[in-house]
Amino acid sequence: MVSKRLNLSIQNDRISFIQENNEVAYLNNNKLYVTDGEFLHSLRLGKFAFFPTETGNLTFQKVVD
Repeated sequence: MVSKRLNLSIQNDRISFIQENNEVAYLNNNKLYVTDGEFLHSLRLGKFAFFPTETGNLTFQKVVD
């Protein structure tokens, strides 16, 4: 797998991640916008999370702190 050069652009209202002259992700107004994503283990959304089980299934449940 060949790594592609990643550039970071910081402006007053936006932080952009640029790869091969394409904006692939940016931060704006307290939100992260991403073209494509890959999570290596789990994904938490507020008080809920997706995570793999020991059997290889995917579980979605409420997370208690």
